[in-house]
Amino acid sequence: MDKLIDVGFIHPSKALYGALVLFHKKVNDNLHMCVDYRALNKVIIKNKYSMPLMQNLMDKLYGVFVFTKLDLRFGYLQMRIDNRDEHKTTCVIRYSAYEFLVISFGLTNALQSFAI
Repeated sequence: MDKLIDVGFIHPSKALYGALVLFHKKVNDNLHMCVDYRALNKVIIKNKYSMPLMQNLMDKLYGVFVFTKLDLRFGYLQMRIDNRDEHKTTCVIRYSAYEFLVISFGLTNALQSFAI
């Protein structure tokens, strides 16, 4: 947690509620933090967008010669959460609570943020 505080991804929270945090051991013996946002995701109004037509997507690529690849592994951690919504991302560990300042993996509608 200290690393996340140092880089500015989280800060201490005073919220009276929060999601549980579990740590899962990876194959290389590192710990992976998993936040259980199921309760929060149940009450979030989900965005609804119609799928674009494949032909329209292909038309946008007409005449393009250069393509690039983006590494979105840390994309969530690069997008700031609105100040009014930080308290909703509170997660609770044994003796303290923290809230995310950036989008955390597992939040509903987080993927749509990349399409904007």
